[in-house]
Amino acid sequence: GLRFAGSGEKRALELLMGHISQFASLRRLSCDGVRKVDRQLMENCLCVVAISASLVMAGTGNVDLLRVLRKLRERVEPELHYGHHMAIGIAIGFLFVGGGRA
Repeated sequence: GLRFAGSGEKRALELLMGHISQFASLRRLSCDGVRKVDRQLMENCLCVVAISASLVMAGTGNVDLLRVLRKLRERVEPELHYGHHMAIGIAIGFLFVGGGRA
């Protein structure tokens, strides 16, 4: 995300949005016992990619990315910790840094 930070590069966004959907689908797979670690790992990867996508689109207020981030933010599950919610909140903040003027 840093190479294209604030650039609004559409190809980089498409790539990262694909990774977001991939990690979200992997996260939904059943995780029992030891595999619960895998679910946390997928959640952490999902948060990192969400922040990366918001860095690419920083200051643009991209509506499509905002929709995805809002869906991630509205989840309430026992496995989600404060850090996950904070990461998604930071991603939304990066998206609108500068008041949406780019």
